[in-house]
Amino acid sequence: MVLQVIARCAIVMLLAGPSATAQAPDDAAQTAAEVWLKIVDAGNYGSTYDEAATAFKGAVPVEKWTAALAGVRAPLGSLTSRTLASREASDQLPGEPPGKYFTIRFTTAFANAPKMTETIMLTLDGERGWRVVGFTIRP
Repeated sequence: MVLQVIARCAIVMLLAGPSATAQAPDDAAQTAAEVWLKIVDAGNYGSTYDEAATAFKGAVPVEKWTAALAGVRAPLGSLTSRTLASREASDQLPGEPPGKYFTIRFTTAFANAPKMTETIMLTLDGERGWRVVGFTIRP
């Protein structure tokens, strides 16, 4: 009886297809970018480094990263809005080896800077999933 129930459940799961909670790569990359940006918005610059791609951490020392990010982000003030502007998949980013990448841009407003563009470059970092490999904020 128990084996029949297990077998029926297995068949139902196979027929149902992929999990409804599984995200497409572009959605998963965007979610990773948004989660990472929330860490930036909270001023936890050291944690942004911890959550970055392995390649990023190998290229930039934590002290240099946190100082640079604080110097650029802190003067902008609190976040007032952030809207997705674009997202683009690619197999290559300048200065990076071939791989799986997404470049995601947000139009963002801060208390002291009403219109900025945030660009987040992510890579598929093995078992860690989508991780930030680059970030810029520009008017």
